[in-house]
Amino acid sequence: MADIIGKDGSFRVGSNIVGALDSWTINRTAGMAEVTSFGDTFEEFVPTIKGWTATISGTLNSTDAQQLAIRDQLEDGTYAQISCHFYLAGTTAPVYKGDAYIESDSIGSTLKDRVTWSASLRGNGDLQWDLS
Repeated sequence: MADIIGKDGSFRVGSNIVGALDSWTINRTAGMAEVTSFGDTFEEFVPTIKGWTATISGTLNSTDAQQLAIRDQLEDGTYAQISCHFYLAGTTAPVYKGDAYIESDSIGSTLKDRVTWSASLRGNGDLQWDLS
């Protein structure tokens, strides 16, 4: 498998690029149910259901319509599921996609640097991927 670099990746809500971002992270999880019995000397588990979360981050941009739409959900409390599309360098179609809700966001500022913004997403349903 060839090495994949992230310099040309992007995150989109539907087909609209969220501007001024420089990273995204997807965290896939599997629930685990404990099935340890009396007398066992180690814990035992079986997988249950899967889930996912994601984080997007970059520079705060007060004019980017997609950033504003995401931030407005937390400010006015009108939550809407968004269609997330994650792209890698050199791909013309999303490599990962799924629906999610905005769970939180964060704004930070440091001396001599840009003002940063990040948002945490909670997957709602399956995360589809195609690494072919």
